[in-house]
Amino acid sequence: MIQVTKISTQKETTDGVIFRGRTEDDIARMVFYTLRGNQTEKPLMSGIRGFYSTNPSDIVTEIINIQTLYNKLKGMRTRGFIVTIPMADLHSECYRQELERISYDIAGYFFYKGFQSVYGIFSKNNTFSIWYVINPVSYEDGSKFRINNADKLSDLHICAQSVVNRVTGVVDPSISFNFSSLEYYPYSYEINNCNGI
Repeated sequence: MIQVTKISTQKETTDGVIFRGRTEDDIARMVFYTLRGNQTEKPLMSGIRGFYSTNPSDIVTEIINIQTLYNKLKGMRTRGFIVTIPMADLHSECYRQELERISYDIAGYFFYKGFQSVYGIFSKNNTFSIWYVINPVSYEDGSKFRINNADKLSDLHICAQSVVNRVTGVVDPSISFNFSSLEYYPYSYEINNCNGI
C-alpha cells in the first residue's frame, strides 16, 4: 500500500540538512537534494515537469523568477511531498520503467494544475520514496498551491494510488481519481513485454 506524506518544514536528511522551504537557500537545498541527492543518498532517477532545464541551478533560478514576477516572496517558497511505494507493489522485472512512469504521471497532478515540480526516486529496504518539490506559485497566473487540509492530501493519495494501479495493471474499482478535474491528464500508458532496465 502506498503512502503520501508532506515533507515537514523540519525534515532532516541523513547528513543533517533541514528543509524549511522559506528562503532561496531552502529552495536550492530541496531542488538539489531531490534531483542529485547528497553524499550518502543518491536518487535512482529524477525528473522534472514544467521546467525548461534539468540543471538544478537553472530550476532554482526559474522558481525564484516566477515568484518574483508574481510578488509571492513570503511564506512557503516550496512545497514537498513523498510518495512511498513498496517493491511488492511493482513488477520486479520492469520496476524501473514502472517507477519512471508513476513518478512522471503523479507529477502531472501538480503540473496540470499549473505548478512546476521536480522529483527524485530514492530506494531503501525494498521501498521506493519519490520526493516531489513543487514551486507553489503557478507559472500560469501566480496562484498559490495550497494543500494544508486532509481532504487535499487525501486527493493526492487517491491520485497516486490510481496511477500506481494503472501503471502496474491492478484493477481496483474502489480506487479511482477523477482525472478530468485536472486541465489535462497524460495519455494512457502501458508497459508491455518489459525486460527490466
